[in-house]
Parts: sequence; C-alpha cells; structure tokens
Amino acid sequence: MKELLTDIQVLARIVKHTVVEVENLSIEQIMACIDHDSICIGMVPVEPGLTNMGRVDSVQTEDAVPNEGYVTYDIRFMLIVMELELEIIINVEAQKSWYPGYKIPTRGIFYGARMISAQLGTEFCDSNYDDIKKVYSIWLCFGVPDYIGNAISEYRMEKRDVVPGFPDDRASYDKLSVVVIGLKESKSYPNEFIGMLNT
Repeated sequence: MKELLTDIQVLARIVKHTVVEVENLSIEQIMACIDHDSICIGMVPVEPGLTNMGRVDSVQTEDAVPNEGYVTYDIRFMLIVMELELEIIINVEAQKSWYPGYKIPTRGIFYGARMISAQLGTEFCDSNYDDIKKVYSIWLCFGVPDYIGNAISEYRMEKRDVVPGFPDDRASYDKLSVVVIGLKESKSYPNEFIGMLNT
C-alpha cells in the first residue's frame, strides 16, 4: 500500500484534493512540485527533533522521544511551490479501520504537532518561529460505516476574536491541517478522486 501511495501520480492527486494552497494547480504542476528526493517510506528511527527532508527512501519516518517510543510515518515528503514561495511538509497515512480504538483526527493532530516540533534545528533555529513550515497529516481510512460513507474532512486552526483588535494574519497560525478521507466501496462515488482511491 505504501509503495502504491508513493507513486507520484497518486500523491499528486491526493495533494490536489486535500492541500488547499495548491488546489488550483494542475496535476502536472503538482507532480513537478513534489520533491522526489524527500519522499520517505518505511520505519527508520531518528533522533528527537531532527528531520532532514533531503534524504531518500526509507529514512526519517520515525521521531523518537525518550519514554514515548516511536512515532512511525507511513509516507512523508516535501511539497515545494517556487512561484508561491511555499514549502509544506506532508504526511500520508493509510488506515485499515476508521476507528482503530481512537479517533483519527486526534492521532493526526499528534503527528502534525510532532512534524512541527521536529523542525527545530532543521527548518528554523532559536526563536525564529516564523520560519516554521506548514504541515499536513492526511489519513486514508478504509471501510468506514454507511453513516459516514465516502467523505473528506479537514481539521485546522482558526482565529476567534474574544475582544477584536489583532489583525487576522493567517500565515502566523495556519501551520497544521489534518485531513481525514473516508473510503467505502460503492456503486457510485461523489467525485473522481474518491473513486480512484477506492479502486
């Protein structure tokens, strides 16, 4: 499954339908923006907080923290869109079950938070927090129940003014998105993308 999902044509379609920043780009443009050398598959332990996205195949897919065990990423890669001056770290996970004993958005938030904190020392140093790259954790969940069906939901941070005043500088807080895709076999699908994933 991981090898199939890392096919550039499949990854580009997942990105197009889940990453809002590039939804207006064509599949071909997105394929060109996926940093092939950064695609990581497998299970390799790394020191806490260190993610070198420039390595290839089967590296940097775990973050180790003492007394916490390992967080294993199925697939992780960098999306670089030069014309938009945009770099996003993306994690794609395939789940056999939509509810493996916990809620997927909760695990997605944990994975996303780890991808953000792991940027310290690689993507930003000291207190240069404005250099943090946005992360996406995208979850493909198979066999969802009928009441969910084929669905896509995004979970992200939003600004809420308790007492208005601060400008809405979305770039300063829009750093983590979790996208959950529910997949269920059906005779018809809501769109071509869901149909492709079910196939």
